[in-house]
This record gives sequence, C-alpha cells and structure tokens, in this order.
Amino acid sequence: MRWVAPTEKDTANETLEKRLWAKAVKDSSYRFTESAAPERGSDLANVIRQQNRAGGGGGPAGPFHSVGRMPQPRPVGGMAGDWSDSPGTGTASRQRDGQINCQDALGRTERAPAVPTGPGQRLSGCLPKAENRENRRFAFVDGAKHCWLDCVLPRNGKKAFHMAVKPKLKDTRDKKNRKLTRKDVHQAAKRFKNWGRWGKDDEIGTLNFTTASDIVAAARLVRKGKVISLALDFDQKGPQGGKTKYPALGRFNPIHMMTRTGTDAYSGVLDHRKIRGTDDIIIMPLQCGTQWDGLGHIMYYDNMWNGYDCRNVTSAGAQKGGIEKTREKMVGRGVLLDVARAMGRKWLPDGFAITNEILDLTEKKQGVRVRRGDYLLVHTGHVQRCLTKKSWDGYSGGDAPGFAFETVEWLHKREIAGVATDTWGAEVRPNETEDTNQPWHWITIPIMGLTVGEIFHLTDLAKDCAEDKRYEFLFVAPALPITGAVGSPVNPLAIK
Repeated sequence: MRWVAPTEKDTANETLEKRLWAKAVKDSSYRFTESAAPERGSDLANVIRQQNRAGGGGGPAGPFHSVGRMPQPRPVGGMAGDWSDSPGTGTASRQRDGQINCQDALGRTERAPAVPTGPGQRLSGCLPKAENRENRRFAFVDGAKHCWLDCVLPRNGKKAFHMAVKPKLKDTRDKKNRKLTRKDVHQAAKRFKNWGRWGKDDEIGTLNFTTASDIVAAARLVRKGKVISLALDFDQKGPQGGKTKYPALGRFNPIHMMTRTGTDAYSGVLDHRKIRGTDDIIIMPLQCGTQWDGLGHIMYYDNMWNGYDCRNVTSAGAQKGGIEKTREKMVGRGVLLDVARAMGRKWLPDGFAITNEILDLTEKKQGVRVRRGDYLLVHTGHVQRCLTKKSWDGYSGGDAPGFAFETVEWLHKREIAGVATDTWGAEVRPNETEDTNQPWHWITIPIMGLTVGEIFHLTDLAKDCAEDKRYEFLFVAPALPITGAVGSPVNPLAIK
C-alpha cells in the first residue's frame, strides 16, 4: 500500500480529504467498508454502497456526504445476521429526516442515526462505544477495479489517508511473465526443504502439522450439520475426456463394469447361491478425477520426499511415502479462499497467477486466517467453467489459473497440512518457467512434503461460504489406503 500523509495545508484546507471523498462517491461502483485495524487482521465487514443525496438529511449539500459504520441488525424480528458480505450486497441511503436506511442483500432494513455529513468531521458518531480501544479503518472499495481508498482513525483522532492500489495481476500467457528458470527452482529447494524435519523415517510430510487438538477444534466448527461433497462424479463424463496438447499421461475416465446384474437375478441364473444380488468392478487411474497427490508422485531429480531414493517407487508401488501411510490423516480445519469471488469473477481466466498478495487480500476480504495445520482449499472456478461450457477441452494440462511459483514461500510459512484446488494441476499454466514443467510441484511435494489435492469441485462450498460468511469448516478427506499408491481418488467433505 502507498501511504499518502496529509500536509498541514491539506489538513487546513481539507483538499486531500475532499479529493479522496470526491473520488469515492464519483462512481456507484465504489462501496463503503469498515474493517478492523491492520494489526488485528482487517476483518472486512459492513459492506455498503453510499448513495449520495446532495442536500438530503438536513446536512450540507454537495458530494462529500460520509456514511460511517452502520449498526449491525439486531437478532430479533427477522433481523438476525450481520452486515458482512461481498462488495455491493448492502446499501445505505440518507433520508430527509436525518436518519440512515441500511438494507442488506435480503432486503432487511435497519434505520440508524445520521452520521457526519462532510469531510473533516470525526466519525465518532458512527463508531462503536469502544472506539478508543483500537484503530478503525474506513474504506471505499471499487468493486469493478478491485481497489480502494482508506481512511484510518488512530487513537489520537488524527486522520491519515492511504490509497491502496489494486493487486498486481500476472497473466502467464504473456511471455514476459515466464522468466523464472531452473535456477529459481534450485534456490527455492534450498530455502524450503523440510527433509528430516519430522525425522529421517518420516513418510507423511506436512500432514504432521495437524495435531489432535486441531481436530477437536475443527469439530467445534460444525454448527448446522451441513455436509458438502467436494468431489466430481467418477464416470465417463470426467475431465480426462477433454482434448489436450499435454503429453499423454495414460489417464482416462473410470471404466465401470458389472459382473452380476439385475437381469441375471431376474433370469434365475444366480439362484444356486440362494440369494440374488449384483456386483461390479471399476478400472481407473487413481488420479483421473478428484484426488490427492501422494508424496511419491513427484521427484526432485533422483530423490523423493525426505531425501529417499526415487528408486523406492518400483513397479510394485511406492516402498516409501505410499498413500496408505496417510490413512488416518486429511482431517482437520478446512479453510476456503475464494479467489474468484475476491477478484469479482465467476471464474478466473487462464494464465491467472495467484500470488502471495492475492492470497493475503482474499484472506482479508473474507475475514479468515490460514493457520498451522489447516487444509487450504482455493477456488478458481475452473471446474465450474468446464461444467458450464459442457466441455473439458484443455482442462488436463492446458492453460489454467493457479498458484504462482512464489506461493511456495507463503505455504511454507503458514505450515499448512495440505492444499487443494479445482484445477488439474494446482499451479498456474502456462508455468512461469520455460525450462521446467510444473516448477511449483518440484518444491511442494518432494521438497516440502506437502500433500496436494486437485480437481476438487468447490463451487457449492464457495456458494455456501459466501451466504453464511463462514469460510472455515471441518474438513474430512482421507485417501483410500491403497498400498504403495502415489495418489488416491477421494470424496472430500466440508462439514459446517
């Protein structure tokens, strides 16, 4: 953020403040938000849009009316809930009797006392009674351009202003954004290597971060008993049926066959068993649909996770780091970062690199913090885009939104247990490297020991989180204990 400190002249003449207010109310795309001070996580709340009523409310005419923090609706008379929401869902307008009408996305209305009507006036009338206990941040948010103007009121009552520029966006389809090299991968490997962190015999990596107390705390997040599956159906309509230019991996959609059918039962050919029933089999690559990458899936040159020799993965399976070692893992606090919504889109475009800045921004917009031992889910909308267009062409190995390479540092610092996205390969494609395929994978799996989930269907969860403003939940998604497997299909569950 770029801080703009008011000069004495600015303070005296209110020129700076008027300029900011004028810019804020110039276009209806600007929303007014209130959030906690930066040091408390900037929990965005009370998102409303200012309706400038020049001359209304008994205040001075002009475009500089301010709408401060609106009282939260009382949990009585159908007003339950709060004003936390995505930009543009609530409104506030000044009435001629000096009152403020606040209306949320469901049309519920609350009247509040009038607030200061011009720049240079303190917003104490809009602040909670405990206003002096902490700084408060007030901001106009441009929902179309993803940028905002902030006014911070410190404890001493003096105002400071800063203008936050919109997050820098990186499209890797532009060659100028593909300048990383194998050298960058080597440097990251040195910085973020977790080999030996949990002992020389460890085979589950970052899954060790989740403790028993973490799971107990995650169970307490269940409030309404709603269970949301994050899996695609395993059938012939899956993502492996799309056209792709990516080198063949031998993956195909599941082949489901019956060995005993209802027709067999009806004909009586099974009656010698003295019971009628059916049976079936399935033939499928373990990573053809919603799945976990095991720690034996990607190598760093001649080594796999924890420094084991890559030759430990044989034709008989992984002798080290097999997915069966995780049979009691993938349970804990899940956190959804809906990056698509944070960027004001249904789905992110191909080549959209999710940077550290964008992860931080999404956290702040949602009022949630990714912590040690969490399972991070990132919604890009890629699966939903394919389902909407009724085509998986380009999904497997094609251009896609995803993690920028720099996020290996963010993920390492946060000490998460696992991460999953709704894309084929988690990281942005085209990759940011020309000489290395999937560089993010080179670091996360064999170097950090991070369990990675792909092809998760996160649309329903994203919708539910946006509705109830709760982006944390109990996450349950154990892999199938297939001995020696380097991946596993899964039906992940978010329980709220």
